[in-house]
Amino acid sequence: PPPRETFCEPGASDAEEEAADERGNGHGNGNGNGGGGFSASKTAFTAEHARWCIRTVKKLAKGSAAEAFRAPVDWVRLGLPDYPIVLAERGCVPMDLGTITANLEATQRALEGGGGAAPPPPPTPAAAAAAA
Repeated sequence: PPPRETFCEPGASDAEEEAADERGNGHGNGNGNGGGGFSASKTAFTAEHARWCIRTVKKLAKGSAAEAFRAPVDWVRLGLPDYPIVLAERGCVPMDLGTITANLEATQRALEGGGGAAPPPPPTPAAAAAAA
């Protein structure tokens, strides 16, 4: 088959990304099933990559299925005192779509030289539990 058209590389405009999404052939991962994301390459992560990721995460967050993933779990309000401990025991770091977007935006600014450093890694669940 002919190579699949993809706009996953840096430099694709929002309009090109949207058009590829509507055709169902953008963001192919090269294995023929449509997949998502840009393919691994030997180039460094750039501000353009960050912009693409931000657009993608924001698209995900708009979906109704993403509702539970838009904001951090409020484990105190939900009465889940062992939530951070259970995650820490399993080596997990909770990450919601809003936090991912904020981290990508900070990374984009840092890569563009717009001030600010890349965000620090999120606190471990154990640290979050200790702070509460």
